[in-house]
Amino acid sequence: MKFIPESPRGGANVSEVRLFEALKAHGAETDWTAVHSILIGRDPDVLVGEADFFVLIPNRGIVVIEAKAPTQVTYKSGDWFLEGTPNPKKNPLDQANRARGALRKFIAELGMDDEVPIARMVWFTSLGRHQFDPVSRGDFQFHEWELGWKQDLAAPVKAIENVLDNFLRHYSKSETIKISPGHFTQDVSERISSALFADFTVSEDPRDRAKERADERRRLLADQFKILNAIEDNPHIYLEGAAGSGKSFLISEAAMRSRRDEKRTLVTCWNVLMAEELARQIPHSNDLNFVVKDINCLMLEFAGLKSNPSDASSEWYEEELPELALAGLKRKPFLGNFSAILIDEFQDLVGKLKVLEFLLSLGKGLGLSQTNLVLAGDERQQILVDRRGSMGSFATAKALLPGIVKYKLKANTRMSPKLHREMQKLLGIKLEVDEHLIKSDQIGGLTVIETTQKQQATALKDCLNDLLLSYSSSEIRVLSPFGAQRSLIGKLFESEVRANDEVWLKSHARHASTNGEIRWRSISKFKGLEDEVVVITDIGQESADFFAERGQPIADWLYVGISRARHRCILITTTPIDELLRQ
Repeated sequence: MKFIPESPRGGANVSEVRLFEALKAHGAETDWTAVHSILIGRDPDVLVGEADFFVLIPNRGIVVIEAKAPTQVTYKSGDWFLEGTPNPKKNPLDQANRARGALRKFIAELGMDDEVPIARMVWFTSLGRHQFDPVSRGDFQFHEWELGWKQDLAAPVKAIENVLDNFLRHYSKSETIKISPGHFTQDVSERISSALFADFTVSEDPRDRAKERADERRRLLADQFKILNAIEDNPHIYLEGAAGSGKSFLISEAAMRSRRDEKRTLVTCWNVLMAEELARQIPHSNDLNFVVKDINCLMLEFAGLKSNPSDASSEWYEEELPELALAGLKRKPFLGNFSAILIDEFQDLVGKLKVLEFLLSLGKGLGLSQTNLVLAGDERQQILVDRRGSMGSFATAKALLPGIVKYKLKANTRMSPKLHREMQKLLGIKLEVDEHLIKSDQIGGLTVIETTQKQQATALKDCLNDLLLSYSSSEIRVLSPFGAQRSLIGKLFESEVRANDEVWLKSHARHASTNGEIRWRSISKFKGLEDEVVVITDIGQESADFFAERGQPIADWLYVGISRARHRCILITTTPIDELLRQ
């Protein structure tokens, strides 16, 4: 027996549940379909109504069942009183009649045979047949065989067949009512049962949702325009704020204002992906006086080089290349001469003194007295620098520019308040945030999944599968402390995989060798950027040792990773997170 729906609905009364369970237990071998708990909404003659059960029996007919569980039934002069039910005076036969009439009209609407036999039945699941003692031998309103009793629950199929047999026998004598049980084939039964509920799923288009969220963030960030006025009044500004406080937005807007004032302007940062994002946010076409580039690309250009050496070390990026770029600038100072320099993610430059010397030499007249300088940073995101004995990012800026003015941004303009709060609790940190401009406190959040090294691929695959039910692949980002050579997903593309979960991940992850769409990056490469959902993998003892070797707290790496998410973050760890944070 097939049930639609497959289990009792929430709020179903006790009689419906009893009958459902009886049919489930005894009707397995039948080809019947039991449709239950149906609201009547299409019948123009029935404003409010419901049917407890439609039992469809191929090659026989349909039985409409009204199930009741009264403590006592009184039937007198055609009136019913069902004690112990919500509406004791409601006539159960009338309910069954209305349901039967509505069903017959619906079948006609479908253009199907209107001679389908439809019997009715009232089933008292709480009372025994021996308690039924009518005064007369019959009744004008109903037949005794149309009533079901408690003991019939032990053989519900037989009880329903008995009703239909009697119905067919009774109406076969009629010359006016035509019934054709043979016309009610298996196919007709399935067409009717499937038509009763027009199953559908309507979901918000991920692109529309992303656009709405982007519009919301723009509206929220607009409140920070007043800070831009302060930037215009002070030549050298340092914007300090936690992740999601709008630093990059202000950098972009300050750059656009500088461009409108026809100032030669440079927007830059250490992170290549962040620079690409800034370039998307700030349309600049081929304007030679408005430059948006990452610092490495900028240094290569001034040094007259096309690319970095294949074996380039940190010494190349932080010492040798800046020296070559400075030499190129001295030969062609007109390539610099910027009236406005805006540097995002300034904390990445702490300790890179030659790089800073080059950048600050790009000002107008090779100095900064006539140059507007806007720096933006977050001390906690200083994960590219050995923190042991290093200066903070603002202290570095202050040493280079003693007159620089610091503005603290204390509004969270990007992250779900729930995620923001749960991130602080997990990491044991307190961020200087006075206000959450995204007001909904129920959106998103942080989930920690503990697994083993061996099961990490399975955990990631299951997590992504669940997320894809609610988000598009373009809204999901997988991050790792490690790059392509050491991260979980990166390793999959370096080897042959056979396990189903690894095959799934390899085919769904974006890579030149696949058509996958789920993007993945290292935390450091994605720093400064954001996505709706972030999944962080490869968190365990190996990553903790990796951070420790560089003098960087694991809490800061996790802070950077988690704060890349706007709404949801899922952290997959192979070592209890509390244990890692205590190290």
